[in-house]
Amino acid sequence: MKTQLVNNAPLMAIWKRKPNKGLLWHADRGSQYASDSHRNLLKQHGIQHSMGRKGNCWETLPLYLKPCHG
Repeated sequence: MKTQLVNNAPLMAIWKRKPNKGLLWHADRGSQYASDSHRNLLKQHGIQHSMGRKGNCWETLPLYLKPCHG
């Protein structure tokens, strides 16, 4: 997947919804999301970038879909 495609998603959301500064953008650790281009785009629009920990595939799932331990 190309970084430009990944950058188009927040650009469309910014254009359509006009979020307040400080919006939290959570993504996986893919190279496109870690690229300078993507990080700069988010910074330019006052969006806080968040990434999951390495190897934590359950982190971005909604709470009700996460496996229950115990």
